Amino acid sequence: MCAVNTSAPQYVQLKKDMPEVVAVNAIFTLGFIVIVSTKRRYGGFAKAVGLRAMTTPHGLGYAKIVIVVDETIDPFDLRQVMWAVSTKVNPAGDVIMLPNLCIDLLDPSAEPAGISHRMIIDATTAVWPDKRGSFGQQLPAADGRVAQEAQRDAEGAAEMNRPEESKHGLVCPRCRSVTIDVLTNSPVEGVWTIYSCKTCLYAWRSTEPEENTDPDKYPEAFRLKPEDLARFPVVPTIPPLRRS
Repeated sequence: MCAVNTSAPQYVQLKKDMPEVVAVNAIFTLGFIVIVSTKRRYGGFAKAVGLRAMTTPHGLGYAKIVIVVDETIDPFDLRQVMWAVSTKVNPAGDVIMLPNLCIDLLDPSAEPAGISHRMIIDATTAVWPDKRGSFGQQLPAADGRVAQEAQRDAEGAAEMNRPEESKHGLVCPRCRSVTIDVLTNSPVEGVWTIYSCKTCLYAWRSTEPEENTDPDKYPEAFRLKPEDLARFPVVPTIPPLRRS
């Protein structure tokens, strides 16, 4: 939870000033190491992102080492981050050392307590006017891994959204899916049924009885009671999705 409480505010604070930022991983020891994925506006922009990460309200106490990577790199996947560091970083120009800055008092490496050098590692691809390095084409290994992960994500999403045969002959009025479950039935059998869509979680009540039941004869059977509402997550106020 401490990692989430550092990563999320750090992302919000950094994104506010630099909308090019894509993701922030500050899960290591409350954010002493911060990995930022960002788009580059121009040459040297990634270093500016690193400097800003150190001066956000959360970065002032943490963010001792900031690693900045391209937007195509997942900062939560250390394999990708280390690949970027190993292939994009030239220590002569991509590593910045900032001496004697404030740090959290809990940092055991500080000397004296609360004071530490900080470091920015620019592991992004150089863009104009920065012409250092030879990055005209990404390495096939990196492109292949990104493509494979994107394909896996797409296949997983397709599997989740694949329609199943409805057991009740119904479709969801919101997303038109046929993955329908029965949540509950009326006290009088056949008067009404509560259905739920497993795809979009929309729930609705059938207004037509499955049998020839006179609603005037059983008026209470057509009404939901508080105890009924407590048994299932009815969300009938969600409007149906507009479909072309």
